[in-house]
Amino acid sequence: MGAGFNRINDLTIIQSTQGLYAYLCRCFADLSSRGVVVGYDTRGQEESGCSSQRLAKLTAAVMLSRDVPVHLFSTFVPTPYVVYWCNGAQIASPHDKEVLRCIEEQLEPWNASCWDEKLVDHSSLRTDPLTQINSCYMDDLTSLCFHRDLNSGCTLKFIHSSFHGVGHDFVQQAFRVFGFAPPIPVPEQKDPDPNFSTVRCPNPEEGESALSLLLADRENAQIVLATDPDADRLAVAEQSNGYVKLTAVRYPSSRGSVGGFTQVLRVDRCGSEAQLSLSACVPGVAGRCSQEMSWLPC
Repeated sequence: MGAGFNRINDLTIIQSTQGLYAYLCRCFADLSSRGVVVGYDTRGQEESGCSSQRLAKLTAAVMLSRDVPVHLFSTFVPTPYVVYWCNGAQIASPHDKEVLRCIEEQLEPWNASCWDEKLVDHSSLRTDPLTQINSCYMDDLTSLCFHRDLNSGCTLKFIHSSFHGVGHDFVQQAFRVFGFAPPIPVPEQKDPDPNFSTVRCPNPEEGESALSLLLADRENAQIVLATDPDADRLAVAEQSNGYVKLTAVRYPSSRGSVGGFTQVLRVDRCGSEAQLSLSACVPGVAGRCSQEMSWLPC
């Protein structure tokens, strides 16, 4: 984030959204009834006042200025910085190239409404899909749980770090869906913090897990989980022979209408097998909408 045409800022987001609108009009004759979905996480740049939420509102404003319904989440959700198509999958060629071409043709902001982040507060075309989509996503997770009774008796203890991002609430819910006791959160990293004040780089696959491992030692926990700030990547470590070793790092893939990534681990403990499902990319929570409409993250 920052000033300039090679940075994310108010102007470049408006330009990008205008170009995307132009391309969507070519692809969807029913765009004015279908609408778009806009989500945001908690990343930002405090010194400039730029934030994912502000950029999401500007994205919505551009679409609303063209009478396109906008399903804007009322709070932060797992939101990768990519565009998803109506099938729940990230856009690929030729869509991405055509969108870029349309952006180049739409560089001049259309009107003052495009700059009005408060437009979402009073437009009748803006809806909030949070409750419905979160419920649908957790229902989808429920369909993947085959050993809930076994899970509920599991004595394993889990640690989770959301790396100052959005993952905490959703991981807690996902554990409950599968019958597990919710993981113990790393308190210093549980709440959103755009400065990522306890890590040099908030990527779990790069080994920034010292606080998680210290807490695991104190709690005698066997499994450590970490999700990155927008909750679309997951790292897992397991206690083994007195130390914690990395056992898995996975990246998100599309799951049809859910558009999210569910990582299933089976752990042999307590004399039997328990199933652990981790919602590593609850972009499904936002991406779940994309089955019926276009999806724009900010």
